[in-house]
Amino acid sequence: MVLEQMGDTTSSGDSIINRLIIILSYDGSTEDMIINYTLLLLNFGVAASLLLLSTTQTSLRKWLHALASFLFFVLFQIVLCLEVHCVGISIIWCAIMGWILMDRRTPRVDIPIVVLSSQRDIVLGMDIVVICYYALVSDSITTVAHILAIVVLGIPSYIWTNSEVFSNSRRSSLPLE
Repeated sequence: MVLEQMGDTTSSGDSIINRLIIILSYDGSTEDMIINYTLLLLNFGVAASLLLLSTTQTSLRKWLHALASFLFFVLFQIVLCLEVHCVGISIIWCAIMGWILMDRRTPRVDIPIVVLSSQRDIVLGMDIVVICYYALVSDSITTVAHILAIVVLGIPSYIWTNSEVFSNSRRSSLPLE
């Protein structure tokens, strides 16, 4: 998310479609579009791979939670940009990054861990580099928004998506009567 004030393009006479185009196109910044859409695709791909290669039986409920979380991230990003007149999609990939960071803590024994963990770690490294880049070139509020997206959106989303897994692990640790 680039919290640059959009110039005259955000007047009250603009249609919602025009504002969405400006938001999603980073107000014409090809560099920002390449950086952020690449990270969105990479983070989405890693998260989908982690869901596919889950150590537990992947349930429809888990997939629906992940899809609902993703759609919430997109909606949140759009509403935020419409309200504060910012541009971009980085809240979305940062939230997915938070989800991936939480999944990184989950031990995996039934997947090709070397391949998946190296892909995951490369993408997380790229995320961190880009967050640092924007910390240097954008307003400080952009960095705060990135960190909040990781912590406030990504981590709870991971917990909600895996709530079935967490509840099953708690049940199995309870003493049987």
